[in-house]
Amino acid sequence: MNWEQKNWREEWDEQMKTHPETLYPDYDILVNSKPYFLYNATQISQFPKPFEEEQLFVWLDAGYGHGSQSAIPLGIWKPTQINYEQITLIKLPTNGERVERYTIERVYRKHRSVISGGFLAGGEKVIRRFWTFFMKTFLELLDQHFVDDDQTTLLITIQRYNSTFNLLKGN
Repeated sequence: MNWEQKNWREEWDEQMKTHPETLYPDYDILVNSKPYFLYNATQISQFPKPFEEEQLFVWLDAGYGHGSQSAIPLGIWKPTQINYEQITLIKLPTNGERVERYTIERVYRKHRSVISGGFLAGGEKVIRRFWTFFMKTFLELLDQHFVDDDQTTLLITIQRYNSTFNLLKGN
């Protein structure tokens, strides 16, 4: 990261130089640990498990919606678009472009978000698979000298293991 700061590439967005994912390795480790935290919750959950059914687990960032009350609907939430067999994520507006078009070169050190890292949901079995795929992708990106936040790692994981994911359009 220090090397990147000293050798900032022309194709990278200048404003990204001051973002936490470009300055603080601890930040990147923490945000890329969300899948592990979610998996760990499936292992230590004290909630009663429905007979022969999976439990649904949801990660919702504390800063989801940037503090806007309108981002979280009032009333009882009925997650009808979430299934237990896939990880549900929110795809941010991309002018209709498919997620697969966003290569690492198009998102790394760019001020562009394709996937929200603030919401993850799925059943116990798929969360374990997701955590494995995510960590594999994270380590491969590190080997290629790409150190970034969870949104980038999620995007590349989705591209490599597409059938594992249920993408919902968001804003």
